Amino acid sequence: TIPDSVTSIGESAFYSCKSLTSVTMQDGVTNIGDRSFSFCENLTSITIPESVTCIGNEAFMYCKSITNITIPKKVTFIGVGAFEKCSSLTSVIIPESLTSIESRTFVGCTALTKAVIPPGVKTIGDGDDVFENCPYLTIKCRKDTAAHRYAVYYKKNYVFG
Repeated sequence: TIPDSVTSIGESAFYSCKSLTSVTMQDGVTNIGDRSFSFCENLTSITIPESVTCIGNEAFMYCKSITNITIPKKVTFIGVGAFEKCSSLTSVIIPESLTSIESRTFVGCTALTKAVIPPGVKTIGDGDDVFENCPYLTIKCRKDTAAHRYAVYYKKNYVFG
């Protein structure tokens, strides 16, 4: 458990910490720095508080044991490759506060079956497939949104809702 006196998880703070299996952050944390938890291959559970607004580049890259993550409603930025190669992650709900999904965010999340993308997301990737190598993915989106156009262009399964 990270105490409530901590407001930011520093860059590479827990990088490649193989013994880390669970993390609970308390309210007060607003920033998860670049590569904070990258390569924590045995991390299965992470609780991100509602106070978080920024998830840095590659923050959880190669956390291959995480199956579920809730992105808080106040998050306005998720960095490049933030969840790349989280190969056990099964679903993700993008909060309404997010307007852009950066490059490589979910590349290689091979167990991902569901991504809910709200209509407020205006940009997905930078000319790349942010859900590349997610063979079972279905995107839930609204018609005529960036998520709908993305799904059609990259030939992803999608449903309206």
